[in-house]
Parts: sequence; structure tokens; C-alpha cells
Amino acid sequence: MAVRQMGQMRAGLLFLAAVGPAVASSLEEGVDTWHRGDHQAAVEIWMPLARLGDPQAGLYLAFAYRNGLGIDRDYGQAAHGYLSSAQACPAELSAGGRLGDR
Repeated sequence: MAVRQMGQMRAGLLFLAAVGPAVASSLEEGVDTWHRGDHQAAVEIWMPLARLGDPQAGLYLAFAYRNGLGIDRDYGQAAHGYLSSAQACPAELSAGGRLGDR
């Protein structure tokens, strides 16, 4: 049983190592797209990442929902996104200003 769990853990870590850089570049692509003013395209980049549980993408979507930028304003979705991000990774909340910084 322990050997099987180690194998699953190893496979999961390999998956994360392979996918991690792609997710990070997608997040950054979304931020760059956002700052170019194409909020809808940025939301479309972050939506699948947030559905996969990425807390940073969820935080960015919450900001978009709260402000009605690139997506219809929805305070319920914004609250859900902020809460999910906070539960997944509280430190991510401090990065929320990146969208409004530029």
C-alpha cells in the first residue's frame, strides 16, 4: 500500500512539474492581456485555470467579477472567488493589486 501511494505521489509531482510552468505562463499571459485592456480575453484565459483550482486565477476572476470587467458584474461570483482563493492560499490575496497596479 505504501509503495502504491509513493508511486501516485511521484506521478503527481511529475505532473505538477510539467504543468506548473504552463499554468504560470498562462497566468502571466492573462495579466499582460488584462493590462493591454482586453479584459474579456484575460477572463477567458483565467477561467479554465480557476476551474482547475488555481487560487491566483480565481483571485483575478473575482476582481473581474467584482468590477464587471471582461465579464458581467456578479458580486456572488466575486465573493466565491475571493473566499476560494483565501482558503486555498491566503498569501495569494496580497497579490490582488497586480491587476490595478499598472
